[in-house]
Amino acid sequence: MLHVISLAQHAIVYTRSWAASCPNARVRLKSAAELAEQDAVLLREEMRIKDGRMSGIAPHHRPFYSPAARFDILQVRAARNWSLQQTADTFLVTAATIASWMNRLDEPGTAALVQLHTPVNKFPDFVRSAVRRLTTLCPTLGKKKLAQILARAGLHVGATTIGRMRKEPPKTISPSPLAGEGRGEGATACESIEHPREKAARVVTAKRPNHVWHIDLTMVPTQAGMWCPWLPFGR
Repeated sequence: MLHVISLAQHAIVYTRSWAASCPNARVRLKSAAELAEQDAVLLREEMRIKDGRMSGIAPHHRPFYSPAARFDILQVRAARNWSLQQTADTFLVTAATIASWMNRLDEPGTAALVQLHTPVNKFPDFVRSAVRRLTTLCPTLGKKKLAQILARAGLHVGATTIGRMRKEPPKTISPSPLAGEGRGEGATACESIEHPREKAARVVTAKRPNHVWHIDLTMVPTQAGMWCPWLPFGR
């Protein structure tokens, strides 16, 4: 059976490699759609195996979700438009637990039951976090549509700014292993967060003559005010 599956995957990869370089745009799009469909099927199979392993453990012996993971679950619930019971069945908890998380969203401090992965203390950080989560949970929305949705929520951000935020590399997060194991669902567990170094400045390389231009403007105050003389009077 493993040999048969391997041969089938080899045939699929060979055909998909031909379609990816095909000059016909419809063939390339069909190949990309089939790749996405296969990934979705394999992900569902992985989740089925993991859920089966977790459901075999007694409920009071299962590892509990960390505060950041609880907030991720609530975000998935909002994106899926699930009910309490649907969310509970998917993540192997009770509907009362999901309802408790929803009722305690506004708890402040490090002891809160539901928390963000990275603490947000400034307005730009909050907008950046919202844009990244919307990009992850709703990948089909463009930057203009995201700007309209954020404007309805009271966040007025330009489409170009959203496009720049979507291109920024995400911060790496290393969760502590089994942070809440052995404690009740209401217990809190803080995750260790690593702040990466700032990304290096962008390097622009000229590929041909007159491809890259650089202008340096210098303003010198004089007795006549803030002005710059033009040629032939300028030096």
